[in-house]
Formats: sequence, C-alpha cells, structure tokens
Amino acid sequence: MIDWTKTDNFLAHEWPGSVIDNMDAYLFHECIFPLRELSGVPMTPSPLREGHIRAVGGSRHSLDHGDGPRLSDASDLFIASDKTKVSTVLGHARQIHAIGGFGLYFDTKPSVMIHVDARPTVKRVNGIQIRWLRVDGDYIYEHKDPAMYYAELANQLEKL
Repeated sequence: MIDWTKTDNFLAHEWPGSVIDNMDAYLFHECIFPLRELSGVPMTPSPLREGHIRAVGGSRHSLDHGDGPRLSDASDLFIASDKTKVSTVLGHARQIHAIGGFGLYFDTKPSVMIHVDARPTVKRVNGIQIRWLRVDGDYIYEHKDPAMYYAELANQLEKL
C-alpha cells in the first residue's frame, strides 16, 4: 500500500481514477517520491489511465505480461519544458538505483513527459538503468546508440 505520508509533493487523487490500486508501492516510495524530493522539480501525473496502468502487454505499465497478474511499476508524469528542470530531473534519476527505466518524451503535450519505472535489475541492460528519449514518435535508447542519444538530448534541450 502506498504511504502518502512519505511525501509532501503528491496527493493520491492526482493519479486518475483508481489506478493507484493497481500500482506497486515500491515505485512510489523508492522512485517517484525520491525523484521529486531530490530534484525539487514539480511533477504532474499523466491524466491518462494508460500512463500508469494497462490491462495487458509487455509494458512496465501492464497488469499482465502473459504470466499472470501483477502490479504496474511504471508511471508517466509531466514536468516543465525547461532545459534546466529537465536536466535536473535526468541527473537525479540517474542517481536513484531503484529507477530501472527512465524516459524523456519531447513529443507530448502540454509539456515534456517523463516515464519512471522500477524494473528489476535482471530486466536492465547489464544491470544498469535503461534510458531513452522519444522524439516525434521515435525512440532513441542510450545503450543502443549513445552518440545519437546524447546528440538528440542536446538538440531537444536547446529547443526548450
């Protein structure tokens, strides 16, 4: 069960409907709450149910990966489209070991969206946090093409 007394920065009703009933408390206690606290950057949960839980599929948001029911260990949140704030959040996300996957979405409205998940170490690349960008619907993964990842990150930050 999510302990909302562990944060002064979020309220349960900010997540749509009853999605938090199907979300892993570890994601909040060890990833989302610390990221918000350490970064100091305001975050707004996506108003879309699918930004937090999905019925089936391979996503960290999914409640069933085909091997039985599970809790979602991923959440999408919006942050200001400001290069300093985006850089700050990215820097702090890298330091939180519990965050197994971190995505920056530069093609969302109303602002930049972040994906935070608590995928276990065995689902990471060599045990390291997986990071990616989404730009115009295309995904760019740091571990697959670091040069492209960092070049596009710099390009997107300059546009903010």
